[in-house]
Amino acid sequence: MKKAWKNGTLPLAVCGSILLLMFFFQREINIKNWPFPLALSRVLMIALLALLFLGLFIGFRRYFAWKKSKNADVSQPAQAPVNKITAEGKQAPSPAASFNMANPPQEMLDDVSYIAKTHHIPAGAWHQYDFLLAAQGYGWAYMVSQADYMAAADLANIGTITVAEIANAPEAELIDQYHAHGDRIAEIPALQAEKGVLAIGGMSRVFRGSPVKIVWFNQTKLLRIFTTFDNEDLLLRYAETAIRRTFGTPDAMKLAKPVPGADTPAS
Repeated sequence: MKKAWKNGTLPLAVCGSILLLMFFFQREINIKNWPFPLALSRVLMIALLALLFLGLFIGFRRYFAWKKSKNADVSQPAQAPVNKITAEGKQAPSPAASFNMANPPQEMLDDVSYIAKTHHIPAGAWHQYDFLLAAQGYGWAYMVSQADYMAAADLANIGTITVAEIANAPEAELIDQYHAHGDRIAEIPALQAEKGVLAIGGMSRVFRGSPVKIVWFNQTKLLRIFTTFDNEDLLLRYAETAIRRTFGTPDAMKLAKPVPGADTPAS
């Protein structure tokens, strides 16, 4: 129902059907037969027609806006949301256009990494990468904000957004609510209260359309990424860039200096 309202088909169907019925049953709905004074009946009829035509107008407007968004080129990142979230003030170039997977940047960041340790778990066609952050654990507000950032900065064709009360608990799928609230995770009513786990999955522009799922765990230092890539170096670069929010900047996909005293990431 919400999707039908969003794409305009609901108001078009309802208002259009009522107008057609009024046209075919003109004699039956003659205002002279209404149990009101004639003047009042005319006013009521005009008001009803005005509401119906307004409904048609809203329906057509929503439908064409929906068609335009469906036909938009998803090969480029959503620049406006990125600017809104990061407050950069300038549009960033496409992360996909600025990164060559076969030749990643050799220059390192002049900073210590935000990641203390990496753990890679192959699972058939999929690969699980667990990143232990060097800083203190993050919270719910960060998780929601980071998910919105990744949806704008890298992930296209988002197909899943899930939450769970705790790790390994049953997940609730929120993708319909995501679309119903303007593709903004922070606007989803179900996420106004803290949860234990938040995940988002879509097609990574940086990885040329390969599937990526990112999972955050509330009040922990763990960032988990699932993908089909068997390449720790690339995923470490990706995680570092996601944490720093530097997609589309000269620092995108660059490695940082190892954390002093931390375990060397597994190879």
